[in-house]
Amino acid sequence: MAITGKVDAEANVKYGYGFTDKTENGYQIIGHAGSAPGISGYLGMIPRLGYTVVVLSNFDNGSRDVSLYIEEQLVGETQLTRNRKFTKMILDDAVANGYESAVKLYLKNKNKGQIPEQTVNQRGYALLGQKNIASAIDVFRLNVYLYPKSANTYDSLGEAYMLAGNTELAIENYEKSLALDPSNKNAAENLKKLREK
Repeated sequence: MAITGKVDAEANVKYGYGFTDKTENGYQIIGHAGSAPGISGYLGMIPRLGYTVVVLSNFDNGSRDVSLYIEEQLVGETQLTRNRKFTKMILDDAVANGYESAVKLYLKNKNKGQIPEQTVNQRGYALLGQKNIASAIDVFRLNVYLYPKSANTYDSLGEAYMLAGNTELAIENYEKSLALDPSNKNAAENLKKLREK
């Protein structure tokens, strides 16, 4: 009962009682993944092959790439691994060559996969943590381009502009975030601080 999928979660993935039940290239993979600040983990059981994959990391999302790589070796390339490679290519370009270049590369290759909003946001915050504010802004701008109806993308971009000292663009993006999600306390609080300056 625990490992049999009951509720649709996404394409090829169902959720059981605490476990995901997905099918990749004809192989059932049962498991779960999770993360919190400073840790992440993955469990994937592939009954047909007799393999269990366990990855533990002391990095927020450190288990993700490793587990996807191992799964790809066992069951072949999946849409998830294609998405991961595509996302990395676009984000690496944004960091190396800026926002405009990343958008052009995305438009040229967008049929290759999907770019998750959360993954882009995590990369932007990692760049902020490294004090690479200019690249973080390029990455957050890309997220706004990809997800223009998400209050969170504008909120993150507003924060980056605030850290860069660009009050005008910080206010503009926080206002857009609040327009999409009036309950966004972070945007409201930061707007108040910015307007008091």
